[in-house]
Amino acid sequence: MMKRVLLVFLAGMVFNPVSVSAQADPFVGTWKLNLGKSKFTDQPAPRSETRIIEATSDGERVTIDEITPEGRHIDSQYTCGFDGKDCALGPGVAWTQGDTTARKRIDANTVESTVKRRGEVLYISRNVVSKDGKTMTLNAKGKDANGNSLESVEVFDKQ
Repeated sequence: MMKRVLLVFLAGMVFNPVSVSAQADPFVGTWKLNLGKSKFTDQPAPRSETRIIEATSDGERVTIDEITPEGRHIDSQYTCGFDGKDCALGPGVAWTQGDTTARKRIDANTVESTVKRRGEVLYISRNVVSKDGKTMTLNAKGKDANGNSLESVEVFDKQ
């Protein structure tokens, strides 16, 4: 009986890697921006932001619900792997001011994203989930689409 359970478990890992990786991926879940712990340099902070990260067969789907500093509501979504290849950011992802992102997983708790506009790097963001899985910190540095300096430390709490 024990051999059968082990065999079913191992077969599930081989033939269903998405569910296994979803359970192991500390980024998966709903994250709410903690404005009190975040810092935005040379740019206004959004009024609020919630990110929902879901595992996909080749990476993650990120859904973002943001209220801009001006009070405009933006819903956006993109899907991207961790192979360092550019992924399209749709028109709803205007908050990035980029049209593509390329992502690499550095380790289990760290992902680096390079956001570009028309092939030119705008900024690089290093996203880190704390060891306890309760906090995600995004450190972004570069420039916006107008060439202005952009730097932020965004702290998200897992919901």
